[in-house]
Amino acid sequence: MKLNLQKLARDGSRPHFEPDQLPMTFDEPKQRGVGCVVIAFAAIWGGIPGIALVQIFLRDGFKWPMLAMALFPLIAMSMILFGLSQFWRRRLVRLEETFVAVKARGVFKSEQWREEMSSYQGVLFATESRSRG
Repeated sequence: MKLNLQKLARDGSRPHFEPDQLPMTFDEPKQRGVGCVVIAFAAIWGGIPGIALVQIFLRDGFKWPMLAMALFPLIAMSMILFGLSQFWRRRLVRLEETFVAVKARGVFKSEQWREEMSSYQGVLFATESRSRG
């Protein structure tokens, strides 16, 4: 599993911690702004062809070329679901002296995992750099 501490810092800087500050917990911020932009884009991108598709269907009945136009509303609906998922997503990262634990919750699934701290190359590099002098 990947652990990107860069994303966890709210000001864009790399989070820095000393071993005596452990245990510590990071709460990854939700991307509500991204969700709103994606929902707005999808509503326009898929809504206009969707309205046109319904009007053509009501006026002329079903015709096979209409299926190509139905692709836009279908993709837009998946984009809207992704945008809504940004409101419920949550990720907690806990750093202990010997392990890293992550709890992630989304709309459709949750995951939880725990791994030894020595598995992270960045942590190993910082440890080796300090121990060399």
